[in-house]
Amino acid sequence: MRKLENARKQSVLNFIILIPMFFAFSILFPQSGDAKATDFASYWQAGHMILNGQNVYDSTEWIAVRDAEQTAYHSEKTFQYPLPFAVFFALLALFPIQFAYLLWTFLAQIGILVSVNLLLSFYPERPRYLDLLAIAGVFLFRPTFPAISNGQIVPFLLFLLSVSIRLFHDERWLSGGLVMSALSLKPSIGIPILVL
Repeated sequence: MRKLENARKQSVLNFIILIPMFFAFSILFPQSGDAKATDFASYWQAGHMILNGQNVYDSTEWIAVRDAEQTAYHSEKTFQYPLPFAVFFALLALFPIQFAYLLWTFLAQIGILVSVNLLLSFYPERPRYLDLLAIAGVFLFRPTFPAISNGQIVPFLLFLLSVSIRLFHDERWLSGGLVMSALSLKPSIGIPILVL
């Protein structure tokens, strides 16, 4: 019981130390890059179009908004994901793209940290240095930085997967299944996982 309490204290300490660092990164990094040139730009544009009552699957409308907002130039001629994905990003599209990108990069880092802590919670008797190694390993893993800096959806999917694993472990099958079904927001990743 005492080791479990120490593990929880270590998780809280991880958050206290890392959240200011994540916040600083989220403020400084977008200043050096253009959010309109990232993967996030197409997500933001889809949310923006939903808010304006436009069709994200109409190539004429998509290209017109892309030209007007100067966003998502690297994208296809329409939105490539299911409609709930665009609706999800409508909340972030309430903000200007650069500020929305700042929020998204911050949330992505928090999502990754929560995921690591959820998975480490399976080992309550772990030594303290294991937290440092696991967190450093995840954030120094080469694909992690592009996933955050390009504003990709992958950190959010990792968070959903970690939450569903935790719920399944706690035998909360329905809740775990509902959380896992949200992975289908990105069918190329979500559907194979759901099939497995």
